[in-house]
Amino acid sequence: MRTIRTPITALLLALGAGVACADTPVRVLTDDLRLERAELVEMDEAGAVLRRDGRPQRVALGPAASRVFVELTDGQRLIVDIDRSEDPEAIVGRVIGLGRGRIPLERVARIARPGAAWHAESPRADVVRLANGDVLTGFVDSIGESVSVETDAGGTAVVPLAGVAEIRLANPPEPAPGLLVTDDQGVALIARTLTVDADARLTLTTDPGVLGVDSRGEDTIAYERVNARLIGLRTVGDAAVLALGAIAPDAVRPTGGRRWTPAPERRSDDDPMTALPDVRMPAPASATYPLPAGTRFDRFACAVSPARPGPWTDCTARAFALSADGTRTLIGEQRITAATADAPIAGPVPPGTRAIILEVDPGASGAVQDAVTFLAPRVRAGD
Repeated sequence: MRTIRTPITALLLALGAGVACADTPVRVLTDDLRLERAELVEMDEAGAVLRRDGRPQRVALGPAASRVFVELTDGQRLIVDIDRSEDPEAIVGRVIGLGRGRIPLERVARIARPGAAWHAESPRADVVRLANGDVLTGFVDSIGESVSVETDAGGTAVVPLAGVAEIRLANPPEPAPGLLVTDDQGVALIARTLTVDADARLTLTTDPGVLGVDSRGEDTIAYERVNARLIGLRTVGDAAVLALGAIAPDAVRPTGGRRWTPAPERRSDDDPMTALPDVRMPAPASATYPLPAGTRFDRFACAVSPARPGPWTDCTARAFALSADGTRTLIGEQRITAATADAPIAGPVPPGTRAIILEVDPGASGAVQDAVTFLAPRVRAGD
């Protein structure tokens, strides 16, 4: 999937026109929905001068584009240039990389621009968040160049799509087996087949018809090595994979004899493409992640690395399975030093496990520089 990236649809920094400034770090939203870092050299009514990779570049500051992420109820995610639609029950537009599309609203979970928090619960009613911070709740009638909402307050509100930051529709999630593949733009597709050549290039075939896309047979996408990565939500037959980073712990306590600890942090939401978020422990602590009742899980896996490596980094990271009677079973552990990199912790989960505990214990030097990142902690459902 080839794209030519050119800035700029928006600068994620509020500055007045005519302001000249020393180089200021900013985030740039490009026309293919990447969020990139740059340095703002100056800005005036004609646009802005940015320095990226050491080279200055003048760019125009245009209005927000109609290109958005469309996230489906089965976890797939598309980039769509939305057009005017005569059909209130569907989103119509060009699906980047696949062709023209008509996506039924009943299959849409969310529409968002980069910058919106990505881990969002399914709402009980449709929610439209405007760029100015206002929130409309009710029922979304149609989405095109404008969004029509029957509001809970009564009446119908019509707002231009360019003024909308996020739309969440109250459509229930639907499980979809298969391997979810995402590229560096944020497109996520369920693969029917996937091949990898000797140079680690991926070739994916998908089912555009299921997506509501008229692809004219273009169901094969080739990715360069650096432009795609696999994310495991439902990857092995009918087995389900639960991402611990996508749920909140129900208990957090300090370790090492301390009285208080900050809560674990989920991987930054400015990378919305992470289906298996990391969990960062800012300090030694024990965090208990409850598992859904009625589901038997059989295996846990993650990797661990120091979050703030330094000369005093010396601690132990562990994962436990917690049973209903309070028994803790060690799944695995790793000693963490400044040199540790992606050390694996993996093992079976005993029957009857009701929670997974992620724990960091300080070493002999105390809690100094003992922040640890649990990379993509996940647990698999068994038979």
